[in-house]
Amino acid sequence: MFCETTSCIFKPFIALFGALAMVNVMMLGDENAPVIIIGKALAEITGKS
Repeated sequence: MFCETTSCIFKPFIALFGALAMVNVMMLGDENAPVIIIGKALAEITGKS
């Protein structure tokens, strides 16, 4: 039973860890950070309030 639970949790845990690592990498930098570039592009597309 423990092995079944572990095998079911393992892949989602790896995906979550990878996503957190990717977000941390994307947040590095200042004005040239990918998150800032994406945010500015979305703001231009949707219009400023």
